[in-house]
Amino acid sequence: MHPPFAADPLRRVTAVHAVPGVEEADDTGVRRTLRTPSGPAHVDVAWPEPGADTLTLTAAGPGAGDPAVETCVRGWLDLDVDPDAVGSALARFDDLAPLVRERPGLRILGSADPWETAASVVLGQQVSLAGARTLVGRLVTRLRDEPGLAPFPTARQVRDLGVAEVRDVVRMPRGRAQTLHDLAAAVCDGDVDLTASGLRDSMRAARIAGIGPWTTEYLALRLGDRDAAPTGDLVLRRALGGVTEARARAVVAPWSPLRAYGIFHVWTAASYSA
Repeated sequence: MHPPFAADPLRRVTAVHAVPGVEEADDTGVRRTLRTPSGPAHVDVAWPEPGADTLTLTAAGPGAGDPAVETCVRGWLDLDVDPDAVGSALARFDDLAPLVRERPGLRILGSADPWETAASVVLGQQVSLAGARTLVGRLVTRLRDEPGLAPFPTARQVRDLGVAEVRDVVRMPRGRAQTLHDLAAAVCDGDVDLTASGLRDSMRAARIAGIGPWTTEYLALRLGDRDAAPTGDLVLRRALGGVTEARARAVVAPWSPLRAYGIFHVWTAASYSA
C-alpha cells in the first residue's frame, strides 16, 4: 500500500455500507467471507494503528491461501492507488484543494463482490443508506445457508426466488423488485458485465427498466472506474451548492480522468466527516 492512507474516512464509509449478515465493520476493522476458486475465505482486515499506514489481513478457511483473497481486498479497499499522484492532480482545482489537504490518501470504497454491490445499489435507490442496509439484510436473511457471516446470495439465487417473493421478502415496491430480478437474470445469462470496463455497454444493451445513468455510473465507480461520475447524485449536487445535474457535470468535467476521486472527496466532506 502506498502511503498516506486516510483510514478514518474509509472506516466510516465501510461501516455504513456493510451488509448485515455478510460483513461487519467497526473501529478495529472489517470482516466478511469471500468466495474464491479454492472455496470460501473468512477475512479480517484490521485498520492501521494511529499514525501507521499498514493494514493487517488475516484469512481462514479453504480459500485462505488463494491469491484471489489479496487481489480482492486490494481492489475493495483501493490499496493499489498512488495517493500522492491523485492528490497532486486534484489539488490543482480550487474547489478540491482544501479537501485534498484535509484528507491526504483518501481511498474509494470498491467492491468485494460485484454482484452484491450491484444488488445493493438497486435496493438502495431512493432510500437512505440505513434504509438500503435494512432492505439488503432482509434478502440475505431469506437466502442465507449458514449462521454467522456468509457470502452474499448469488444472482442465480435471487433470480430463482422470483419477483413476487423478492418483493414480499424485502418489502419493497414491485417495480424495484422487478429491476433486481431482471438484473439477476441478466447477470446469470451473461448479458450484464459487472466489470468497470464492460458495465456501461452491457447495461445499455440489456436495457433493464429501473436502471438509469445514476445507477450505472455509481456502480462503475464502485467497480473501479476512477473516471466514473454519477452527477445525478443528490448529495453531490447539494454539496456543490444545490446545482442542477447539468451544472454538476460541468463542474466535475475538468477533474477527468480522476473524477471519481474528486467526487469521493466531496461526498466524504459532506457525509463522512467526524
